[in-house]
Amino acid sequence: MRLRPHTDILPKPLTPIEDMPVIEVLLRRIATQGVTRAVICTGSKARLVRAYLKDVPNLGLDLTYHQDPEPRGTAGALGDIAGLLEEDFLVLNADVLTDADVGGIMNWHRDKRAALTLAVSRRDWPIPYGVVECDEADVVIGMREKPVATVDLNLGMYALSRRHVDPVLKATQGRLDMPDLIASLLASGQMVSAARIKCRWFDIGRESDLLAAREAYAIDPDPFLGVRAGAAD
Repeated sequence: MRLRPHTDILPKPLTPIEDMPVIEVLLRRIATQGVTRAVICTGSKARLVRAYLKDVPNLGLDLTYHQDPEPRGTAGALGDIAGLLEEDFLVLNADVLTDADVGGIMNWHRDKRAALTLAVSRRDWPIPYGVVECDEADVVIGMREKPVATVDLNLGMYALSRRHVDPVLKATQGRLDMPDLIASLLASGQMVSAARIKCRWFDIGRESDLLAAREAYAIDPDPFLGVRAGAAD
């Protein structure tokens, strides 16, 4: 179940986790992990995000804001803010609660000399149905009852290098999502790497994850605030 109608009023990054919204938890964590400046890319509810963050004390980050005039996708704003970005930079979704170490993601990215690195975590997903296996002639060759699928989950945390991604951004008009950017890089022969992360990760846009995130944060908020963090293998 998603969070509407709650997000009809508040943007998802302002969803409260105990005593602060998830975006503040994110910003406080990355400030402890070596990040000194952040560009906040916003959409239609930009004023709410900016109004909240301007009154947050001791955040430890220099914040700049960019508002998309229309939906541009998860990578669409990067071309507009290119002048504000370092050669190597991070892109982080602001609607997840995690204790991941973004410094570890950047170190992995630089060690691999990749065009783009995405943080991934292996997860087991129980399939609640029987799965039928067929050959090319649709002859049944096997069946598994409620198997468990093991997948590498995209955590919505990326490290990118401008020298590789700028040409794609300049050639793109309109909407650009991160999967589109990754596909373009792969098509041009660029290296995209995966940093395997050991961390807790909650998509607060899902009600079940939000409840679990609040419970985990209430038990011990320190890992989510950067006191200690998961690391890349």
